Amino acid sequence: MPKIYSLKEIFSIDLRSLAWFRVLMGALAVADGFNRLSVAEAHYSDSGVLPRAAYLTDIATRFEFSLTLLSGDWRFQAALILLQVVCAFCFMVGYRGRLSAFLTWILLLSFHTRLPINAHGGDDVLRLMFFWSIFLPVSAKHSMDAILNSEREPVPDSVSGFAPAAILLQLAFVYSFSFIHKWNPVWNSEFSALYYALNIDHLVTAQGRWLLQFPAFLRFATLGTMILECTGPLLVFSPVFLPQLRMIVPAVFILFHFCLFLGMYLGIFPWICAISWLLFLPGGFWAKVEPRLGIGSGRFQGWVPRIEALVRKRPLASSVSWLSQSLAAVFLLWVLWWNLTTVHALREMPKPLGAILFGLYLDATWNLFAPFPFKDDGWFVIDGLTQNGEHINLMTPGAPLTDAKPALVAKTYPNSQWRKYFMSLWFGDNDAYLPYFGQYLCNSYNRDKQGLDRLVSFNMYYMLEMTPPPGEPAPPVEKKLMWTQFCSDES
Repeated sequence: MPKIYSLKEIFSIDLRSLAWFRVLMGALAVADGFNRLSVAEAHYSDSGVLPRAAYLTDIATRFEFSLTLLSGDWRFQAALILLQVVCAFCFMVGYRGRLSAFLTWILLLSFHTRLPINAHGGDDVLRLMFFWSIFLPVSAKHSMDAILNSEREPVPDSVSGFAPAAILLQLAFVYSFSFIHKWNPVWNSEFSALYYALNIDHLVTAQGRWLLQFPAFLRFATLGTMILECTGPLLVFSPVFLPQLRMIVPAVFILFHFCLFLGMYLGIFPWICAISWLLFLPGGFWAKVEPRLGIGSGRFQGWVPRIEALVRKRPLASSVSWLSQSLAAVFLLWVLWWNLTTVHALREMPKPLGAILFGLYLDATWNLFAPFPFKDDGWFVIDGLTQNGEHINLMTPGAPLTDAKPALVAKTYPNSQWRKYFMSLWFGDNDAYLPYFGQYLCNSYNRDKQGLDRLVSFNMYYMLEMTPPPGEPAPPVEKKLMWTQFCSDES
């Protein structure tokens, strides 16, 4: 007769799992900050693609909290990004863990709301994981806070209650509601969803494109994705065989996200999801792994006196207060309510409650490649005209101007931030952004140009390529004019 695990055991997190989650998630937030630094001016300043005045008058449809609105100077935005890096680093090393989680969450929220069309699933998961970390003893183990602990009481092995339940269930919601949103023939009967997904040239890697020659494998992988998203979140809360399932299921999901990383450019999404699955690992796993890594062997004890000499000792909170547990429970029910409304299982919540949820940016919708992946695809051509009558390629500066499809469309974007921005300009009702993007492109190009080399105007085209059903020929590419921009009144 297998052991039956209690709700307390099911909704508990080993503090070593929480520690490793903290270290890797903090490192990912540091990397995210440095990646964002390259677009500090273009995406967040008044000289970028969406000035503050335009955002407030033409884009924002509700109250949005964002520290980025305090100044339009790109140096201020860069300073905020570097502050995110510092706070995320403090979270990573476990210094003032819950405070650094709160500050990182505030800064992430500020950037995610400033340019709404750039927010994606990876941003949502990262932001929510930091939000739920605020309620947890994230630095109880393997941290500076643990080194500086002035209490003599031993730190417990795990933490349980509503706060750990909230962060565990949040990750389960990502897959469970994604599964419901995917209830469409391309996912559950035709099994052609991965075929369509790997035909999205904005996202596909060379390895992903190579997989298109194996249609039977793609159908099998589509079915496997649905099975995994349906059963995985249930199995990790099983009242029987809990330790075993919490070793197997996270390993399968981590492998799944590594495959996503190989096949598609999805930003931080595969990484933050894979890291979040560490929360489910049982204590028995770390009892075997950590000694092999030299943790607990005293190898790092030489650093303890140096840290103690710099920072004063203080009590370590290794449990969750009743206030944190209560707040986590309220927010968990709130988020569950919101997710149920997205699949029409419940009516919309009252406006005052919804306004608070939206204001805290907890209203993520997990319609990942749902109800089906895009079936229209293509690439951008930006034909610029200079004062001397020369036509230039503004999409890929320095390259010849041509309508021909690039060898790898995903590589035509400088980074994941710009890739998401351009995709959103086409996929979605985002025409309101185009005039500001046009003016930004004119200003940024002409900044160091003189006389006849200055840009007069440009036409922005989308080369629309429809993805045919599997085995059918592709229709011809259509050249769609998206926007015409004149760089000055004279032109």
